[in-house]
Amino acid sequence: MKHPTNDNSVSKRGPTAGTPLTAHSDPSRHLLRTQAIELRNSFLFAQKLGKPLNTFVTVDLVGAKGWSTDLPSRDQAGKIAESFRKAIKDWCARHGLTPAFIYVLENPPSGGPGIHMHLLMHLPEGPEWLSLRNSLERCLQMAGGWSFSTSSSAPVAGAALPKSRRTPLELGGSPLSVADQLIKLRYLSKGISPREVVVVDGVRKTLNQLAGDSIDPHVTLRPQGDVFTTKRAGGTSSLGKTSRRKAGWVEQNDLLWLSRKLERDALRKETENKLKAWHKKKGTTP
Repeated sequence: MKHPTNDNSVSKRGPTAGTPLTAHSDPSRHLLRTQAIELRNSFLFAQKLGKPLNTFVTVDLVGAKGWSTDLPSRDQAGKIAESFRKAIKDWCARHGLTPAFIYVLENPPSGGPGIHMHLLMHLPEGPEWLSLRNSLERCLQMAGGWSFSTSSSAPVAGAALPKSRRTPLELGGSPLSVADQLIKLRYLSKGISPREVVVVDGVRKTLNQLAGDSIDPHVTLRPQGDVFTTKRAGGTSSLGKTSRRKAGWVEQNDLLWLSRKLERDALRKETENKLKAWHKKKGTTP
């Protein structure tokens, strides 16, 4: 069998001939494979600790306190992003909480608010969640130098967030469900290259071959632009590699979780296997 030889994205020899080559992603445009894997392990570890990442936060860097239109973005993006992360850590300390969050920086070339940061973090659920959420918002307002009237999206108990123009600071109005937490993790990871390779049933495929550009109904794979810092993504030390290693965490290094279809297929296969095992134990026929 002859394999294509004029496609630089396809292996030309050996046992992988004719299958996609491992992508070499441009870190100035894409979230790297290692970064996406680190985000997911931190996410799962938070769940194991009983601290699910149930609160979604977005802050704009452009226009925040300390941002200067007279300076190049690369001289200030990382510094401004770190100032917000420090504000969150300090706020957690004041409230007796261990900081637990992951984040990504984005600067979509298609336009929008410019450089911004998404965070997925843990806040204790229950009656206190809303008051903590609103207190955190006030903290970030001060860190960003925004007035309450231009940045607030604070809800009242039991009320839905109003649909309005985008603000420089956005926090979810209620704790995320387990399903929505995974959707947000995929959303944070949408900057990964669709040419990244995964192995499905022994066959090498790209993320694009698995799901086109869509890894979730509301999540599309696309470049997220130059964020002018090497720290495009990360998280708190409480969820990092050192903490995971001390806890005996087994790292999960695949990207299959990015495909909603594969997730559904795996769940269906798991259910079928459990059903077969049950019938075998009972001596019945499925």
